[in-house]
Amino acid sequence: MSSKNARNGGPKCCAGALCSSSGVFLAKGSAALEKLKDLCKEGKEKAQHSTILQLYTQAVLDITYFEESQLVDEDFAGESSLQKVKELICILSDPEDLVRECSINEEPVNILSTDLVECLYWRKGALLYMYCHTAKERSEWMRGNIALFKKVKEIS
Repeated sequence: MSSKNARNGGPKCCAGALCSSSGVFLAKGSAALEKLKDLCKEGKEKAQHSTILQLYTQAVLDITYFEESQLVDEDFAGESSLQKVKELICILSDPEDLVRECSINEEPVNILSTDLVECLYWRKGALLYMYCHTAKERSEWMRGNIALFKKVKEIS
């Protein structure tokens, strides 16, 4: 199974098969950030914490999906792909960390919703799986083609 096919399944907010263009997710993330900015300007009190945190979480999911799609489309090529995977996992952990840091005496699932927390976990796991699967595939291909590499070297 290629990393592109590994995107299917999981919570519906996370499945790449639902949208043909990851650019739509970037636009949705930007729109969510604009709504978030407007809500913060309004200055509503504590009753809005969950709404603000949920909106932020959705923006994180949409924007990281865009970045994740770029990595998948490039088959995690480049030396910086592992670092980018680590950064994305860290960013996807941020909403839960933020709930805990806000001194809200609630579990993240109670503030963010079960769906959003599930999506955060699913996306972190799927991203790590896709990276590891692609790296393993690349390594196996290189081992299987070592004779070809030696031939090319001899010709050069």
